[in-house]
Amino acid sequence: MEQFLIIIIFLISMVILRLTGFRFFGVNAHPLSLFLMIQVFILTVVGTISLGIFGMPMSYGMDQYISDSTRDAVVFLTFSSLSVLFLGLAALSALKIIRTFEYIVDDNDIALLKKLTYVSVAILALKLISVAEIPFLLALKGQVQAAADAKVRILTNQTGITTFGLNYIVRSFTSYIFIASAFMFAYARSNPAVRNLFLFNIVLVLINALYDIQKQAIVLLALLAFWIFYTRKGELLFLVKGLFIAVGLASIMFVMTLGHTLDLNIFKDVFQRVFLGQPEGMFFIRQYIEPSFDYTWLGFPFANTFDLPQADPAAEVVKILFPGAGDSWLNSNTYYIAHAWSIFGNSAILFGPLFVLLNIALLILVGQYFMDKKAAIFYPIVFWFIVKMPLANIFTEFLWFKVLLDALINLLFVALLIAIFEWKRKPNVSEEHEY
Repeated sequence: MEQFLIIIIFLISMVILRLTGFRFFGVNAHPLSLFLMIQVFILTVVGTISLGIFGMPMSYGMDQYISDSTRDAVVFLTFSSLSVLFLGLAALSALKIIRTFEYIVDDNDIALLKKLTYVSVAILALKLISVAEIPFLLALKGQVQAAADAKVRILTNQTGITTFGLNYIVRSFTSYIFIASAFMFAYARSNPAVRNLFLFNIVLVLINALYDIQKQAIVLLALLAFWIFYTRKGELLFLVKGLFIAVGLASIMFVMTLGHTLDLNIFKDVFQRVFLGQPEGMFFIRQYIEPSFDYTWLGFPFANTFDLPQADPAAEVVKILFPGAGDSWLNSNTYYIAHAWSIFGNSAILFGPLFVLLNIALLILVGQYFMDKKAAIFYPIVFWFIVKMPLANIFTEFLWFKVLLDALINLLFVALLIAIFEWKRKPNVSEEHEY
């Protein structure tokens, strides 16, 4: 009874958010709506209900090791924290902090995006050169385990560009420039220069998303592109196309990275991984991990300088449940509230959403300042950092405001590039007065 009551409260919080004027769907739907659709409804809600209430089987038969009390606790923890989050979003919407963004294209924005695309080429080349072994090429050769190991080295900053600040730019620049080209194409499809820019950025973003064989990146970018086309005119067909392409891309990546056979069973595996596999880590952490302040320091800036522990509860449960797991299995997928619970205990119901809301509010306020200057470029950047917030991942990204820091570094970098481009475009004063 308690489970169904908290789910009803969650649904009421959704209605309250909608009554504030927040647009979940349709023309000019807020970027947060896509963020909520992916991270909350697809990756979290379906799996939590299926595993926690209906008792559906988990990967590797691990459901037999999860007690009924843990299932009940996870359901309550998830939906109570979601209720707080949605009520907080409703408050931000009522205060007009969350409001409809305006996308405006000026005459020189196409030329500006073209220059930023050149920079994207240079950054992508730098990223590829900095990696000793490219996982995608290893996967193409059929070396699945070697590709997985190379991917781990990239994700754990053992190779590639790891300099603080520069690493934030390198990992996101190509993605949000692609999104900028998608926005511009959605608003100016008949312009051949815009179309060519969009097509060229598709090539760049495919290379960027595939080189380290991370399934999530390429699927997310496909969904983003079609979401942009959908919110331009509200045509639902775009969303349907986007979902089919995303499932197709995810299936191909499963074959390449996990050695699956390309048959109808692959679609079953994809759906199970997306809807059921993602929240499993919550149940594992709640069952086997005791809350500890040591988990607070994960991802803390300059943690190595201060010799702070980098304990990850999602990684620890893998070692507990699968002691023979190789190094390529980094952690167990989870919703952020499980990590927050490992720090704060049941108080995470309040503290978890609070830090998420603070990051969202500050990101929107900072982003609005830049969008007022040049919406055609900065709106797509803000859009990217809103949608990619790691709600279905790690809590300390919000706790240490690294979500905001990541966005701010990239916004300032692009603003600097634009200032340089505009400075070089200005005619020399002495030349203007020559006769």
